[in-house]
Amino acid sequence: MINQMIEGGKDVRLTKETLFDLMKQKLQKAGLNEDAASDVADVLTFADHRGIHSHGAVRVEYYAERIAKGGITTNPKLSI
Repeated sequence: MINQMIEGGKDVRLTKETLFDLMKQKLQKAGLNEDAASDVADVLTFADHRGIHSHGAVRVEYYAERIAKGGITTNPKLSI
């Protein structure tokens, strides 16, 4: 379970799977393709699971806003 504090100071407990699904949906609705949304949600979920909340779910709203404004590529071609 992952604890997240929401507006008003209330703690919410979510499974990793639920948090992942919610973030992926939010990113896709903002315009990110499914694969990229899944990758981003995975990294953010991992950060929250490790207790590094500053790099976790708290970033989703910011990323969604940047996607909507064209500041983030929605169909990235990633390579290593």
